Amino acid sequence: RCGHGKIMLQTVYDVAAGLYDSILNSKNGGDDGTATLLQEVVEVNVEDPAPAFICLRDRIDYECLRDRLPRVDNINKSVSGGSSSTVEETSTDDNAVDGGNLKTTSSTTEATDSLINVKLITGDIMDPSFFTPLSDNDATRGGVKGRITPRQVQIAYELYKLDALEKLIEEGELEEEKVELLQKRYRLMVKKRLVKLYQEDIGLCKSKTEKQGKLA
Repeated sequence: RCGHGKIMLQTVYDVAAGLYDSILNSKNGGDDGTATLLQEVVEVNVEDPAPAFICLRDRIDYECLRDRLPRVDNINKSVSGGSSSTVEETSTDDNAVDGGNLKTTSSTTEATDSLINVKLITGDIMDPSFFTPLSDNDATRGGVKGRITPRQVQIAYELYKLDALEKLIEEGELEEEKVELLQKRYRLMVKKRLVKLYQEDIGLCKSKTEKQGKLA
């Protein structure tokens, strides 16, 4: 409740990412300050985690995905159409906004530090492709970068999309029908992942109600 668990888990992630290599190696007798033992960290995972821990981990994974993105006009919030936004390195001036797009000081670029391809997150939220499920390959690549499981990357991706959707709804500019349409697209995106994940269990269900219970 005081945030100790979040700090502890985030620190474990940081250790796995090598942020403490120089300190740990100096205490272990390392001379050059480079990683030795910690280079073998491939994935941070917990066997049979409790539901409360899963919620905590999902939050940290989402924040990791969000914080490793470049500062971009990542969601085109135009409800009347318009072109998709681009991913650009932005000015340090917080007021550098022109017509809903962030002004930039350098050319368009892809953030190599991002857990997933930035192009999968950016775009027009009104476009059906915005709620495309994350592919297994992209989830695997994100897992390698973040040292987490592909499933965690998929959930973080979905939380990022949900956050974008909720912020847009809070602005109050969307008609109720468009809100329902976007919410439906989001639910279908999540459902596709769950159906794939529990495909074997769903195949054993004898009724539609039982199948829905597996996906709840």
